[in-house]
Amino acid sequence: MPYYLRKTLETDKKMFYRWANDPAVRSASFQTAQISWEEHVSWFDWMLKEESIDSFVCMDFLLPVGQVRVGADPEDAGCGIISYSVAEEYRGHGIAREMLLLLEKKLAGKYTRLIAEVKPGNAASHKVFECLGYQKTEESEEKTVYKKMLDGPTAVVRTKREKDRRPQFELLRVLSMLMVITLHYLDKGGLLQGLDTDRSGSNIAFWLLEALCLVSVNLYVMISGYFLIDSRFTLRRLAKLWCQVFFYSVLVAAVCLLAGIADPDTYLNFYNIQFFCLPVVNTHYWFASAYVLMYLFSPFLGRGIRALSKQQHGTLLLGLLCFTSLAKSVLPVELGMDDHGYGILWFLTLYILAAYLRLHGIPFLQKKGRGLLLYLGAAVLVLPGMLLMGYFKGKGFAQAMELPDDYNSLFVLAGSVGLFCCFAQWQPKQNPVVGFLARIAPYTFGVYLLHEHLLLRYAWPEWFGVGKIYGPARVLHLLFSVLVLFIIGIIVDFLRSRLFDLAERLIDWGMGIYFAKKEVWDYLIVGFLTTVVAWVTYPIFAQGVFKDMEEALRVGFANAVSWVFSVLFAYVTNRSFVFHSQKTGIREVAKEFAAFVGARLFSFGVDEGLMLLLVVVLHVNEILSKYVIVSIVVIVLNYILSKLLVFKKPAA
Repeated sequence: MPYYLRKTLETDKKMFYRWANDPAVRSASFQTAQISWEEHVSWFDWMLKEESIDSFVCMDFLLPVGQVRVGADPEDAGCGIISYSVAEEYRGHGIAREMLLLLEKKLAGKYTRLIAEVKPGNAASHKVFECLGYQKTEESEEKTVYKKMLDGPTAVVRTKREKDRRPQFELLRVLSMLMVITLHYLDKGGLLQGLDTDRSGSNIAFWLLEALCLVSVNLYVMISGYFLIDSRFTLRRLAKLWCQVFFYSVLVAAVCLLAGIADPDTYLNFYNIQFFCLPVVNTHYWFASAYVLMYLFSPFLGRGIRALSKQQHGTLLLGLLCFTSLAKSVLPVELGMDDHGYGILWFLTLYILAAYLRLHGIPFLQKKGRGLLLYLGAAVLVLPGMLLMGYFKGKGFAQAMELPDDYNSLFVLAGSVGLFCCFAQWQPKQNPVVGFLARIAPYTFGVYLLHEHLLLRYAWPEWFGVGKIYGPARVLHLLFSVLVLFIIGIIVDFLRSRLFDLAERLIDWGMGIYFAKKEVWDYLIVGFLTTVVAWVTYPIFAQGVFKDMEEALRVGFANAVSWVFSVLFAYVTNRSFVFHSQKTGIREVAKEFAAFVGARLFSFGVDEGLMLLLVVVLHVNEILSKYVIVSIVVIVLNYILSKLLVFKKPAA
């Protein structure tokens, strides 16, 4: 599951208040009146202290998306009564169901059954509890009571969203990646010659195969846009995508350098190291860079598109296509804004196109066979387009030869729409082959990242001897090479996904530990950063400004100045991020700051005394003394003083 539960913290008070007074939450509650801040504070403080209540916040990585709590039934200790809510911006994505499933695991052994009371008009909650196998035990005009026994297997009914998963698009994803490998086989294998100079049967056949496969990149983006319009943007998904690209960029580079595939003397320099370590920023994989940007824009596009009428959506799409595809396809010149289908503008256009197909469709292409005919016809028309552009190239239009096989050219776009609509209408029969291909489809992106790595993209065609096979055997060689690359890529990405799953579980486990003692961990993080401030400022003054002073004065003055900088930094961060001080007003904040400085003066005295004792008297290494021994002592002492004296919570 992409979510985890953590205990509710005192710092969640304002967030719970905001969620509780959400209009949808109030209307679904039995008490519909707005809650005052004073009422909420009283209830929240009681809830945290009440041992019979288990309260959790559901987290999507670092983002809180909802809350769920269970209170023991006063008349039956084995029964827990559920209450939950999902933050407004995260509703409609199945979070409530996932949150309640996590709750069942959390409470395993504590309760034998769970009960939920739902208002008749709260259709979403009714659906959630029925989906999770809760049984109705009472139904009236005031409420419906659901009950579930926890000593049996967890029953989950498939939701509409899960049923909407269409295997034909997973098959199209697999086909698209096979086409991508074929494009690279033809191009990087040197098999494509200009049709204006070579019109042999083999070259025409290669170009026809190229034309049939040019739709692959557009299709891959359109599949994502088709589903992203109804999906929720998550930082976790973005982080996983970024890490996947980073994984291949760095790991493949390391393997190639160690295996002698790449020359270390050529590639082991600062420029190449940062290039491989920042693949999205450096466009190591142009597709991945544009795709990440498209995903970043997806939540804004999704909301905007949902607000458009069909006519407005169509007008927007037509306007974009005029700029990105139609103009460049008609004019035999390279336009200044043309990215040839390699940039974010084209990806966003495809996203909007896929959203239109999902929301409104194209009636003409909904009849069986028309989409396939459009795809085949558009692919065939690429060839005369190439010949025509070759003519213009001969007349001095230098870029004309490249236009018909760009991803954003008119024929490639038409073929992409045709094949996409063809698959959208197809209902494949469920069988082991279809099921297997659908299961491996999520790993196809890894196939691209592997074989298109900078150090491999021109190496594997050599290994396979792409340009050395002639005659009928070339067809078998192409099929063999493409399938082998595809299979290797799927296996590697499957192993990568298992590694990422393990890392994800470890991160979630670590986040659980972090939130269990959040204040302590926050203090350690802030304390470390404060120490870094001291580390940075101390040598600046010790080895720079005060370097000509005698030893005792040099160490003492440098340490004092670094202490001033670190105290100012520590007060702001501790007040805001660790102890969450609620004091306002100049007088109250000034008193708090004075208390903080006073406490730090005491720890500074300890700091100064230890530094002089260790460095001057005992002659302990200066770096070891400052950065290890003194730092540990001061961090622990400052936490105790801040917790007990400066940011002490008022008595309840």
